[in-house]
Amino acid sequence: MLLGVLIAVVGVFGLVPSPFASAQSGESVETTLLAKPEDPGAERIPIEGTEIRVFDAVIVDRGIESIGDEVGRATSDATGFVSVPVPGPGSYAVEIEIETLPEGIVIEAPRYRAFTRLAETIAASGGDFVEIAGNDDILFTIITFQPLSEGAIYSFARQGNPGYRHLVLLPVAGLGDALRALPAAALEHIHDY
Repeated sequence: MLLGVLIAVVGVFGLVPSPFASAQSGESVETTLLAKPEDPGAERIPIEGTEIRVFDAVIVDRGIESIGDEVGRATSDATGFVSVPVPGPGSYAVEIEIETLPEGIVIEAPRYRAFTRLAETIAASGGDFVEIAGNDDILFTIITFQPLSEGAIYSFARQGNPGYRHLVLLPVAGLGDALRALPAAALEHIHDY
């Protein structure tokens, strides 16, 4: 049975912004990891034994600008609750250790621009993809200053902006390698639908 992960309070997968630490003494980043069964009427199931790590981060416009040192890590308990003490109020990035998730868990991720940035982060950290939105193939666009791009199925000049837009279609399994091979700032959008 496939389960989807629902993350309450803090969205976690790859590195994503966390809420600010609480202003009380004994600050921490806290969340509850829950799996959503395929049956929409079934109760959510706590995910026990999954590790999260918390890093200092600079967050601008709800996106991570830079990541600093690890400030702590913890493992979810039998209720799915996990709390990572942090040095004080601030901005933090949270990483879920995918290898510690139980077998059969499927990650639900945000869509559109948030997914594109999340996929970049996953690929940059060495992650790969198996399936995206039920698709075996994925289309993404890159921007370059060259009129042609290797692997593009279609290339055209951008209207009103310098450069060229290239549409690339490839198997989802090759997306991680393709993103890691792109020059900085070339990726425009991953079409995750």
